Amino acid sequence: MVELEGVKLEPTAQVGGAALQLNGAGLRTRAIFKVHVAGLYVPQKSADAGALLAQKGPRGPGGGVEVADRHAQCQPEGRG
Repeated sequence: MVELEGVKLEPTAQVGGAALQLNGAGLRTRAIFKVHVAGLYVPQKSADAGALLAQKGPRGPGGGVEVADRHAQCQPEGRG
């Protein structure tokens, strides 16, 4: 399990009947506020962006790979 800013992301997820793996996670900020924690779930892990986009299977809006988006606690950076 990966934890980022208090948000726990499971190593795998089931989407559309397919098992996806957590490929990475990140934190989005706006000004000084922590806004979202997002996890990138894909059928096959890869460090190559082109390979990730070419993978077949469940997709999110706009034809991208499935992203699990969870709100982080809204706190200014460096204060939480």
